[in-house]
Amino acid sequence: SLRKTSFALDNINQPTMIRRGLVPRIRHDEAYDIRNLPPDGGQTEGCVAGSRGKSLTYAVLGLLLLSALAALFVSAYSYYSQENQAVRQTRYEDLKAIGGLKAEQISNWRQERMADARVYSSGLLRNLTAIWLVKPDDAAAKETLRARLQTVAEHKGLRNLMVVDGRGEVLISLMPLMVELEPSTKALAIKSFAENKIVFGDFFRCPVRKGVFIDVAAPLLDDNGKAIAVLLFRNDPVKRLFPLIQTWPTSSKSAETLLVRRDGDDVLYVNPLRFAAHPALT
Repeated sequence: SLRKTSFALDNINQPTMIRRGLVPRIRHDEAYDIRNLPPDGGQTEGCVAGSRGKSLTYAVLGLLLLSALAALFVSAYSYYSQENQAVRQTRYEDLKAIGGLKAEQISNWRQERMADARVYSSGLLRNLTAIWLVKPDDAAAKETLRARLQTVAEHKGLRNLMVVDGRGEVLISLMPLMVELEPSTKALAIKSFAENKIVFGDFFRCPVRKGVFIDVAAPLLDDNGKAIAVLLFRNDPVKRLFPLIQTWPTSSKSAETLLVRRDGDDVLYVNPLRFAAHPALT
């Protein structure tokens, strides 16, 4: 059997088997020593080289990805910083413009009060007061003066309009309960009488009316320019000034204007707050 098998193998047509893919072609000048071949048939070195190439490729791709992400982050942060700065600058310019507008509105309100004091202290009220002071017992003259005071107070939206002498004593008041002035208002009237000029007072809380007011004192002068009395205008800032301060020219859910005054180591809010129930001057 062994001889037959050997003989059969020796008689196999080698080229025919190569074409059919059965036996590889072996060159006669090549010598193979099966003992020198690696256990895996020479595939280990190629696998290692391929693995190293793939690892290097992944590392390069990872580095490129990190670089792209870093560049994207830097660009996004730079854009955000620029936009944030632009928004802050725009808001600052808006607040600056609104602050200037509010200051101008308050100044105009003050000038209007000064103009009212100047006009009414030099017109009919001065003449009626002079007539009544000559005859203080004349009830008709006093009633005529009171009626005129009432008309002016209603027209200008005043809380009260009074005639005061040079010592700060109330001569006529549209409010019957107002028979004595507060210390600050009394000092205001005395100063206006002594200096023959209009004096603008400060905000104060009236203990009788339980409200915040601001007074303007204007001297009533005779034909010789001598003060005979003082006309005291009591303004209620709740009617015109505080709404003027609190209105905001643009749509905003949180913006408000605050008018403050230093009181020792404290700060007093002169106008009411938008988001607090505290009254003015607290």
